[in-house]
Amino acid sequence: KIIGGTNFYSRKEVKDIVSYLKVVGNPYDDMAITRIINVPKRGIGATTINRISDYAYENNMTFREAMGIADEITSLSKGAATKVLKFFKYLEDLTEFSRTSLVSELIEKIIEDTEYVDAIKEDIEWLGFKWENEFYASDYFQQLWDFAIDLIKEGKAYIDEQKQEDILAQKG
Repeated sequence: KIIGGTNFYSRKEVKDIVSYLKVVGNPYDDMAITRIINVPKRGIGATTINRISDYAYENNMTFREAMGIADEITSLSKGAATKVLKFFKYLEDLTEFSRTSLVSELIEKIIEDTEYVDAIKEDIEWLGFKWENEFYASDYFQQLWDFAIDLIKEGKAYIDEQKQEDILAQKG
């Protein structure tokens, strides 16, 4: 038992990973997108985010839709637009990956892509678990998996219906 430890679901990296899952399942979740737009650091600052948000509002579109045409937003520098478009493409690729992958594989990819592996490895070792680069080797990832299942059951994460049935049957 850990005394004074941070609640698992209150940890920044867990909230970030959950935000990635939310964005994959619901591309219109602007709050989740703005949470992860610079995780890991991509050099996309508050000014850029505000300009995209303003453009989206003025043109009656979602934040994500505006990101997809960042190079057309005249208030953004070319460098900022390039960074935003790269992140937009990553989200599109991640969404495509999710269509043919298990939730556990999606979580693993997000963790690897966001470079949270090193931070999580340190946490796992601090908790006394041996790190063997297996995503089910620790209670840490089991908790994250369980949380993803709960999101699916509660209708807060959306995936292909057949895949959802398979995952829920697998989980029991």
